[in-house]
Amino acid sequence: GVRDRFFSELLTQILSEQGRYREQFIKAWAAKANHHAYAGGLLRHSVEVAEMARRLASVESRLNTDLLITGGLLHDIGKLWELRHDIWHGGEYTQQGHLHGHIHLGSRFVEN
Repeated sequence: GVRDRFFSELLTQILSEQGRYREQFIKAWAAKANHHAYAGGLLRHSVEVAEMARRLASVESRLNTDLLITGGLLHDIGKLWELRHDIWHGGEYTQQGHLHGHIHLGSRFVEN
């Protein structure tokens, strides 16, 4: 439901069936502990945030719905590099995660 060309293309490149990071995103952990700390947790959490954003935009017409949905889906994209996602070490921090954190890693990723 994202109509903006830029946001749509960004989401397609990342999450579509041909997207470079789709499989990683589907299997990723959202956290080491607390919310969504399991394989697949990142996808579930991101969809939940995007749904909340969509509902908020439906109530407040001045908000940019496409920006909110895209932001909801990608707000934690840096966790692909912040956390490990394998069966034995899922949710543990990577060296990049310790040094930079998911916000920095995610913003660098989206910039490129």
